[in-house]
Amino acid sequence: MQDVTSRARATLVLYDTDDDRLRRRLGARCADAGLRRVQYSVWCGALDAARREALSAALLAEVTTERIRLLMLPLSARVIAGAVLAERGFDYTIGAISAPFAEAAQPPDPEAYNW
Repeated sequence: MQDVTSRARATLVLYDTDDDRLRRRLGARCADAGLRRVQYSVWCGALDAARREALSAALLAEVTTERIRLLMLPLSARVIAGAVLAERGFDYTIGAISAPFAEAAQPPDPEAYNW
């Protein structure tokens, strides 16, 4: 039986701060961990429990007295399967990042939505 903590899971990191320097430092830590930028302060990628813990410690070490909101979410296959995703015109897709972690996930039918 495989140890659950050793499996990589899609992980979403979001942060919000008024401090541009802090935002750049947090982004650099996420990039160093192998995450891909989804939006300016939103990152996604595959991390096992040890790498999530290391990234969490690195992000929290950057936070001192600045105002900030920081959220790291490991995503289950069930959560990914229920996600609604629309994206066009990017060099990679969030779906491509998260798909290996949700074998049961099917992309939403674009005809089901009035986009």
